Amino acid sequence: GRICLPASTLFGLCGLLVVYVLFQPTIEISEDVSIVTSELLALSCAALMAADVAITVSSLKRFARAASAINKSVNAHMDQFVAGAVAKGEAAAQGLGERKAGAVQALAGTVESIKETSASVTESIQERGTAAADVIARERSQFAASLRDSRLGDMGHVARDAARRAKGIIPFGRTSDDKDEEQLRSMLSDVKARHWPHE
Repeated sequence: GRICLPASTLFGLCGLLVVYVLFQPTIEISEDVSIVTSELLALSCAALMAADVAITVSSLKRFARAASAINKSVNAHMDQFVAGAVAKGEAAAQGLGERKAGAVQALAGTVESIKETSASVTESIQERGTAAADVIARERSQFAASLRDSRLGDMGHVARDAARRAKGIIPFGRTSDDKDEEQLRSMLSDVKARHWPHE
């Protein structure tokens, strides 16, 4: 606020006041004052100015000391803050490293557990597959045996039926001709259609 339009305007007006209003009366008064009085007034003004300079310098020194103390205090606080931040950063980095190592160990344990579980499951599946294959083979064998016995029984029944029919078509001791052979084929086709309709 020292250099601004109101202050500059007031300073200019006071200068005009001094030049055009106060200058001439001051000259007239000073002509009537003796030299000793003028010297005393000059010394008084010089003393006032010296006192003002001394007070100003003292104030500036006090301000400089206060500014230096503030600067030192700020630097000390900043040093403490930086040291605390560095310590916290190192602690955080160490904690992060420990957590990372723990996470890696836990992950390695999990992987090993998964491998063991997978091996156990694979072994169990292989055992169950072998057992199932044995059961299937045994069932197939039993089914094939029962089917074979059933077919053999059916074939025996068919053979008996064919023999019975053949006896009725071709009497014993007589040679078969084309008509007999045709009747025999027709009879075999009929028997086959009745006993093996799927073939």
